[in-house]
Amino acid sequence: MKAAWYTKKWIVVLLHLIAWVVLFTLPKLLIPSYEGHDKPKDSTKPFNESIFIYIINISWVALFYINSLVLIPRLVYHKKYW
Repeated sequence: MKAAWYTKKWIVVLLHLIAWVVLFTLPKLLIPSYEGHDKPKDSTKPFNESIFIYIINISWVALFYINSLVLIPRLVYHKKYW
């Protein structure tokens, strides 16, 4: 029997990648930009904020995969509740 198209490894990875990109770009796309309106421009501030946002996003991704690939299979599937 042929495997379903959505169970292939590359499609699962692609779907996860698309979901993460959409999740993390939507806030940036939906927040209006106020640059140049009554604010002095600081050239280092956007770079520092971007690094902080990337670190937070990577932390969310790591937390999700630790839960879904490590904790859930080891604890819930083996009925090791606290």
